[in-house]
Amino acid sequence: MRLRKIVGLLLVGFTLLGVTACGGEPAYKSSGVEVEGLVTLDGKPLEVGMVFAYPSSAMTKAEAASGRVEPDGRYTLSNVPDGAVRFAVRTSMMKGMAAAGKLPAVKAGVSGGPPTLAGKFVDVPKQYEDPDASKLTATVAPGKNTVNLELKSK
Repeated sequence: MRLRKIVGLLLVGFTLLGVTACGGEPAYKSSGVEVEGLVTLDGKPLEVGMVFAYPSSAMTKAEAASGRVEPDGRYTLSNVPDGAVRFAVRTSMMKGMAAAGKLPAVKAGVSGGPPTLAGKFVDVPKQYEDPDASKLTATVAPGKNTVNLELKSK
């Protein structure tokens, strides 16, 4: 009976050790990489959307750096892994908000009034929403990097 109890405690201990040793930290370590640039669709600034940067290695989508596209088409990402990076540009997540007139407000209202909705919604082709299909890639180094993302509707 005593041996069963000891074996049971050892199994629980090893299980807990395995759980605590495998969690918490991302598969890459950030090296202070910042990426900024302009997103265009057919040469015109994309006004609404999100940009995601993924390490080139096959990691989960949860490990992407992300940032919002501003109404002038510019984006900034922090905490991007250095080295080869794949990009995705997504607008589909904002399609419902745009249809309801509820895009995030980023411009101050006229004469101190409430903020106004900024940016015109344009749906980008689906290929750009997938970092593997988008063919948007760059190699980035620690510090500031400029990567312009040029999308085509055809």
